[in-house]
Amino acid sequence: MKKITCKTRSLMFFVILLTIFLSSCKKIDNSIDYLFDFEGVFRNPTGWELTLDKSMGEARYTKAGTPEIGTAIGDVVLQNMKRINDDTWSGSVKDGNGFGFLRAGTVTISTDMIKMKPDDRAEYYFTKISNGSGGTSSTGIQTIVSQYIDGNQSDKKIVSFQVPSNVKKLTVQTSEDATAYRNTADIGVRQGSPPTVSGVNWIADCYGIKPNREPESCIINNPSSGTWYALLYGYNTYFSSKLTISISY
Repeated sequence: MKKITCKTRSLMFFVILLTIFLSSCKKIDNSIDYLFDFEGVFRNPTGWELTLDKSMGEARYTKAGTPEIGTAIGDVVLQNMKRINDDTWSGSVKDGNGFGFLRAGTVTISTDMIKMKPDDRAEYYFTKISNGSGGTSSTGIQTIVSQYIDGNQSDKKIVSFQVPSNVKKLTVQTSEDATAYRNTADIGVRQGSPPTVSGVNWIADCYGIKPNREPESCIINNPSSGTWYALLYGYNTYFSSKLTISISY
């Protein structure tokens, strides 16, 4: 029997450690693979369009279709994707045929189609209609604000934003999703200075005061360029809303 020296033992130990290290690195690399090989604009059979941005690893609605059931332009449709194989990822996807809340599921993406399968829900799909990324659909709709805003009763939360020239339509919406869980805020929109409100009396270019947790929206055609403001107001209760602001060319 050949004698194993201390030098041989050290070499064997080093090889074992190197193998473990490389194996663990490979697992880490796989676990943080959130980037897609595909991007573009995709449409479902009811007219909703989403833009898949491979640099962000997510997709958002960039054009509204029918029905509008608690879903708005700018809502996330899929995010936090982890690669399973060449064309399949797992992460969070919209349930209910693209509506409702985000839930765990899988996504299969090809050059011309996205198939989504929320856990314990039926599969649905979007067909590719054009290339592109960055939140702009084939119809020229661009999301410029998408954020979550919380407030207590009587709170007034203001968000300022810029509207460029040659915009045909400005859309300001509030809605709910998995993060924004109580859309009870009223909303007002105004150019040049923030809206003001006292009770149900508003000074604004547009405002919405629907009851309960219904989505609010303000649509302004041919808005002037410059600084605009959106105000979310907790009229008689606290709120947790998603604010989405989009422009159309």
